[in-house]
Amino acid sequence: LVKEFGYIENYIALQQLRLDDTAEIDFKIQGHPNGQQIAPLILISFIENAFKYGVNPQEKSLIQVHLSIVENHLHLRTFNKKVRVFHDEDTSSGIGIENTKTRLELLYPNKHLLILNETAQDFTVELTLYLER
Repeated sequence: LVKEFGYIENYIALQQLRLDDTAEIDFKIQGHPNGQQIAPLILISFIENAFKYGVNPQEKSLIQVHLSIVENHLHLRTFNKKVRVFHDEDTSSGIGIENTKTRLELLYPNKHLLILNETAQDFTVELTLYLER
């Protein structure tokens, strides 16, 4: 989990450099991993999607990524306003979240809760993983 958090921190730092003032990025990590483990790269597709579909240079964008560990539960919340006005079939296969859902079912059967909330204006992901001790 420490490596996963480090990877996510680096990814978001890179996005902040790349986007500069184009996007407001609200990134928080609360709690301590304390040697706990999760499957590698299980969280990143939700975070990548927030940046992929939530940033447009022509308008102010808001991306939220909140990670927290409370007791033996890991919570991830991502939020982005939908600002992409075009849909490119060649670069958008739509399988990232579906693959992650499948991985979650295989790796965390009955040990996760995933809620995807999509409106015309925004997209929110709420993921809770039960961490083994």
